[in-house]
Formats: sequence, C-alpha cells, structure tokens
Amino acid sequence: MLTLKVHMSFAPAVCDEAAAVLRSLVGPVRAEPGCIATRLLKSTEEASNLTWMEEWRDIKEFELHLKGNTFRKILAVIELAAAKPEVEIDDIATRRGFDLVEEVFDNTLSVYSISETNSKEREMSDEKMEKITVENTRNMRYGEFFIIKPDGLQVYNTTGLNDCPAELWDALDLDEIKQQTGAMQVQLNGPHFWMMDRQTLALGEKAIFGGIEARWAAHAPLSVVQKGASGGAPYQIYTPSKTQSMVYDAGKPVFELIDPDGYAYVLQAREERFPIPELEKLGDKLNLPEGWRYRSRVLNEDLALDLSPAGTIYAVGDDFHQYYTRHGRA
Repeated sequence: MLTLKVHMSFAPAVCDEAAAVLRSLVGPVRAEPGCIATRLLKSTEEASNLTWMEEWRDIKEFELHLKGNTFRKILAVIELAAAKPEVEIDDIATRRGFDLVEEVFDNTLSVYSISETNSKEREMSDEKMEKITVENTRNMRYGEFFIIKPDGLQVYNTTGLNDCPAELWDALDLDEIKQQTGAMQVQLNGPHFWMMDRQTLALGEKAIFGGIEARWAAHAPLSVVQKGASGGAPYQIYTPSKTQSMVYDAGKPVFELIDPDGYAYVLQAREERFPIPELEKLGDKLNLPEGWRYRSRVLNEDLALDLSPAGTIYAVGDDFHQYYTRHGRA
C-alpha cells in the first residue's frame, strides 16, 4: 500500500476556495482504479492549514493517477499555498516527497508550477485571439480582471475598450463576478497607466464585468495568484509568456531599472500614485538592492520591443509593483 500526504498552509483569503475545490475532488480520486481512500483534513489549531491524503493499492496505479487530469487540478490548488507544501509519500519501505512525482513526469516539468494549460477554456480563448493595435497609449488608464479557477488564472484587460471608469471600477461586486464566471476567486489588478506610446497585443473574446468591457488577455498558473497576494519579490527577474509589441517614441521620456549585469528594463506601466512628472525622481523612493540603479532619460530614437512566447522575455518589478521589461544593455 502507498500513502500520499500533502500538508498545506493557505492565506486566509484563498483557504475557503482551496478547500472547496479539494473537497470536490475527493470523489473523483476515490473512483480511480486502485484508490483505497481519499481525505481532506482541516487543522483544529490553524484554520488555514489543510492536509490532503490518498491511499493506493500499489505504486503503478498511483503513477497513473499522477499523470491524470484530476491530479493536475490538485496541483493547481497546491500552487495557491502560502509556502511550499510538505509532501510525504510512504510506500511501506521508503518515504518519498515530490521527487517521486517529478520522476513520473520525466523531470520535464516543475511540479510546483504545473497548471492545466491545455484546458478547454484555454484552448477556446486561444482560438479567438487576434492582434489589436492601440495608438496613443502613453498615460492610458486600464484595468485587469483576474478570474481564478482550478485550472489556472484567466486575465481580462480593458485596453482599447475603455479606461475602466472610476465610478464603475470602484463599484465592482467581486462576488457577483465570481458567480457570473464560476470562479474560485476574483481579483482586480489596477487601475494602471501604460507608459509606451503605442502597442499591439494579442487579445481574445470580450466579456462584461459590472458594466466594464474587457478582453481575454492571458492564462497563467495559480502560483501567480499567490505571488501577487504576497506582494511578489521586487527586483527578482522573472520570465513571463505573452505576445505584445511596444514602441516608445523618440523625444519622449522613459524610466528604467538597470540590473547589476548592465541590462536595462523599461517601465511598462505606472501606478496611479506616481504621475509622470514624479517618475523622474522615483529612484529616491526605491529600496534598490546593491548593484541596481534607476534612471530616466529622453529617447534619441524609437525604442521598440517585440515580445512573444517564441523568445525569452525578462521582466522585473520594483517596490511599488510597477513592472519593467528588459530591452538590452544600458
């Protein structure tokens, strides 16, 4: 017999949703060939701590389970955990952890960042994607809706449709959107203000949330939600996957972070609290790590970035969750 135990700790904001999804998976896992028992336990000492348990007849049936869609949904929920979970896999003779799961996936996937990226919803959205060019985007206000489901995060963006009017944005009912979309959770991202002068984005089908029209823009693993909830780590370079072309016009100011290796990252969007005139001195407010620096300059020629999943995109955030994209050497 083989036993799997996953001990997880969640932020209070997502614990109830995570527990609800895991409870819905108890029956489907129990019905799989070779499964003896499935349980979801809640700590009596700490309400945000959950333990997922499975018992299997033998390792072969367990390995088949690990490769299935139901286990991918379990992994997607695990990604919401506030910290890396503690995993125990006991097969009488040995005690294992996520290393066994990684072996089953031939070490080609990072188990702690798996999401069901081939879901029907993702495929339907991708099929309807079209490139939209938006002019005069510098200082254009926009907002994003994060629709969080067991198979990942769906992002909807208002760019090119409206400026997410404050009277509607401030009155949004997240519970209503949650019911409308069948989501585990809904989060708002914004409002923000674009800093490039024009851009082309790959956007999908339209949806209306609380009277605000938005287009499907991206799918991301649930780990993104947890990183956002915890504020993310400033000055930690990451590699997003997206399709977007941006042009910053000659004669206009740009605001950049320079990393210790001399690479420059241009500010993509600013927060509402920092009007453009104040960005020149933003460096005085940043807690820059050793070797990093901030600068503002006026472009002598157009700065163009053509981003796609075909190439590696490098990005970084500052202390105020404003994001910058690498474009070359400083």
